[in-house]
Amino acid sequence: MNPLKMKLDHTTSQYVKTEFEKIQTTLAPYIKKSSLYTIISVPILTFSLMNLFVLIVNMRVSDQTMIPIIGFGVAAAFGLALFKESMYQSKEIYLKSFDYITNKIKKNDELPDTIKDLYLKRLQTEPANTMTIYYEFLQQEERIKKMEGLQ
Repeated sequence: MNPLKMKLDHTTSQYVKTEFEKIQTTLAPYIKKSSLYTIISVPILTFSLMNLFVLIVNMRVSDQTMIPIIGFGVAAAFGLALFKESMYQSKEIYLKSFDYITNKIKKNDELPDTIKDLYLKRLQTEPANTMTIYYEFLQQEERIKKMEGLQ
């Protein structure tokens, strides 16, 4: 659940853009780690597995091929471990963003509790739409603030 994937266009208000920048700032270290681990792990894993396949299929296993086979196996295991860590970081991104959004909705004073409960329930039932729900919440929050400012 990467908030960077949420498309904010020129019609999006400055308030909503600012709120999305805040959540992106909070998640930036996790996104950076996940991206780095993925960028490193995929080439290592691909290179190692391809070479292991070539060594095992095209050559007979002998004393001379055992060292490269072991080396490529260790490299593949390292690449797989990095990839698994990137998956863990991706899960952390989702959990941190979900917690941030949930707390933001709960702490809101402008919206009635029934509407806040509706948004929280939607977050629970539609986790794939977390950023869209947050976007709708921010728009409604901004509308309420503007209405209160007019009175």
